[in-house]
Amino acid sequence: MSCFRIEKAYETPEDQAEEAIQLIASITVKPSRAVFAAAAALAARMAGSDLVLIRPGAPIIDPKTMIRELIDAADVPIAADLGCAGPLSAQQLIAAGARKVVISTEALLHPEIIREVTTAIGPEQALFLVDCVATNPGRIEVLDGAGRATGIECSAWLDQIEELGGSNVILRPNRTLPSEGLLSVISGSDLTVFIERKGWNLALANALGAQGIVTEGALGCHEQQEQIGHASTEVNS
Repeated sequence: MSCFRIEKAYETPEDQAEEAIQLIASITVKPSRAVFAAAAALAARMAGSDLVLIRPGAPIIDPKTMIRELIDAADVPIAADLGCAGPLSAQQLIAAGARKVVISTEALLHPEIIREVTTAIGPEQALFLVDCVATNPGRIEVLDGAGRATGIECSAWLDQIEELGGSNVILRPNRTLPSEGLLSVISGSDLTVFIERKGWNLALANALGAQGIVTEGALGCHEQQEQIGHASTEVNS
């Protein structure tokens, strides 16, 4: 893949501060089809995404090399959700060029990883993935890696992430969880929250107090931008 480069890739000027993130586009990457992932990442960026979230579509033996090759092909801001086992792997992904690193349910099993990773790469470079579900009226619990309720209240877990040094989370509510159920969870937290749930839009995420939304690829970003445009037109009219 190193011989392939998309010449019109977006590049952030060196003297320009990192832009605020609202739209995050998720794409999958397979080792044998990395060129297509680079093209998808560029398309998502051009469709309006502020950050491209890379996830594996097949086992990836060397995540840091994959990130380096993707950025070499299409220079876009990348968040790596390729498995982070601790501060060393987080540092390696950042050194390879990732803007942010996603830490999944490992943090539930070993909460100390939150402090270790944020100390190693900085709190703004770490994104903590939190899956949740409504188990009873008024109670939202965190899910483990197998999708099972853990008994840990989502609000309490977000508080713990913050206490241990985290500042950014991707919140993935189960499809049965009503939107109003998240209002108190998000509004009661000082964390920067991005919501990932199929069918939800940026306007809803913002109304719930979230900073932004994770959507699927370029098409999802385009749909979000269209909705933003329609909302602006209605306000101006």
